[in-house]
Order: sequence, then structure tokens, then C-alpha cells
Amino acid sequence: NIFIGCDAHAPKYWPETFIHYLKSYGQDKVIFGTDFPVIDFARSKSEILNLGLPDSVLQKLFWKNVERVYNLY
Repeated sequence: NIFIGCDAHAPKYWPETFIHYLKSYGQDKVIFGTDFPVIDFARSKSEILNLGLPDSVLQKLFWKNVERVYNLY
């Protein structure tokens, strides 16, 4: 029951190891955040979409993981 928020750094600065974790065994453990007002939503979303993540990972990152964690079904 441990999750990681990805809001402390702009996505374009995420280390390759974190992107690998997100694409693989960690895709169910990462929750999206923007660090607003330092990094706004549009910038975060744009930078994440430029990482080339599969749609299934994007769905989990942007909403499915939060739905599951907070029972928002």
C-alpha cells in the first residue's frame, strides 16, 4: 500500500530509471501530480505525453490508480 507521487519534478527531468519503473512493474504504484503553482497542469500533461508512455500506463497514471486507491469507482 505504498505509492509514489510524481509531482516534485517536471516530467522532462524525470530520471530514466523512474520512467522505466513507470512503464513496468511500478505502473500501478504511481499517482499523478503537478506541483501547482510551480508546474501547472498543462505543462505537466504536455511533458508526460512527450515521454512516449503507452496509453495503458497513461490511463493508470492520470486517473485509474487514484480511482483504485481512493475507491472512486
